[in-house]
Amino acid sequence: MIRRRILEASAGAGVLCLLLSGCSGTAAAGTDDLPTFTSMDRLVSAVDEHLGCDTDPAGDPVTPMNGDALPTDQALCLPHVQIDLYKDQAALEKALNLWSDTQQGPVPLVHGGNWMMVDLTGVATGEPSAVDLEGLASEMAAEYETVAA
Repeated sequence: MIRRRILEASAGAGVLCLLLSGCSGTAAAGTDDLPTFTSMDRLVSAVDEHLGCDTDPAGDPVTPMNGDALPTDQALCLPHVQIDLYKDQAALEKALNLWSDTQQGPVPLVHGGNWMMVDLTGVATGEPSAVDLEGLASEMAAEYETVAA
C-alpha cells in the first residue's frame, strides 16, 4: 500500500515541513472545471493507473508551513513525488501560491480542483525528474505547470 499520512490542523511533529516564503503567487487560475476527488484512495488509484506508483516509496510527503494550506491527506506515489488532497479549492489555491513562492527552485506539479501532485525530485536530488507529469495532466484533464522557476 502506498505510504499515507493524514494531517490534522496541528500538523504533527513527525511531519516533514518545507519552509516556503510569501503568499502572493499566481497559480490556480480557472480551477472550476478541473477534476476533483472525494477520497485519497480514489485519487491515488487514478494517479497509479497513469503513472504506476511504488507500493512503498521511501520518505515522507512535504507539507508547506501554512495552516490555511494544509492538505487533508497526503501520499507518496514515488520517492520525492507526492499527492496532496485538499478540503476545497480555496485551500488548494493557497497551497499552490505557497509552492509558487518557494525559493527552492523549479517545482513541476499537476493539479485538479482540490488536489495536486508535486514532483520534488529536482529540489531533493538536483537531478531532473523522469516522471511524466505533463502526460498525467493530459490524461486526467488537469493542469500542469512548473512553479517557482
